[in-house]
Amino acid sequence: MIYGIIGFMGFISIVIPSEAKRSDSEVLRSRGISDSLERNMIFKKSFITLAALLIAGTSSAQSPKPLDMHGLRPGMSTAEIFLYSHAPLDTLQWGGAENASVIAFKGIYFGDTGQFKVNVTGENITRVNFIAKERSVEQNGAAYHRAIEKITKLLGKPAQDYHNKYRIVTWNTGHEQLVLTTADGGKFYSVALTGGSHSNSAPATGGH
Repeated sequence: MIYGIIGFMGFISIVIPSEAKRSDSEVLRSRGISDSLERNMIFKKSFITLAALLIAGTSSAQSPKPLDMHGLRPGMSTAEIFLYSHAPLDTLQWGGAENASVIAFKGIYFGDTGQFKVNVTGENITRVNFIAKERSVEQNGAAYHRAIEKITKLLGKPAQDYHNKYRIVTWNTGHEQLVLTTADGGKFYSVALTGGSHSNSAPATGGH
């Protein structure tokens, strides 16, 4: 009887540690699987986040921001001219045909000085023009080419470069169009920004 009890206790002492070891092994294995799953989840979340950022960046690149001149662009409220002009305003025309008006102020565009002329109809801006200061023919030609270089650096290659007595360079972006114009032998150049169907006057041509 005693030998039987001793044998039974020995059996327990051998089996229980073995079971405990198996249990520890299973726990470690379980933890390893859990850590692996957690790492996979972190990787997937990081990948999804990176993909979302790339898609957002691509969408942003495909949707160019609206152009402006001195902070102004077609479609803005007429009242915003007061906010962005930072200079005394001169009303060149007020309440003309179809309630069209032209408001002017002196300013700088791409480092060049001149006058902005803003066409408005009622409460909305329809066109923004910049007329560079008058120079000699040679100086105007140099200033005009500097303007082309600066705008091309900002917007890329122009959509059109027309030259036949008048030099007219056009850039299109989104629903807006920027047109740089001068005349052969002209003493100034002009830049006009229009948006969509907003255009109610021809650009200045830079003649004498």
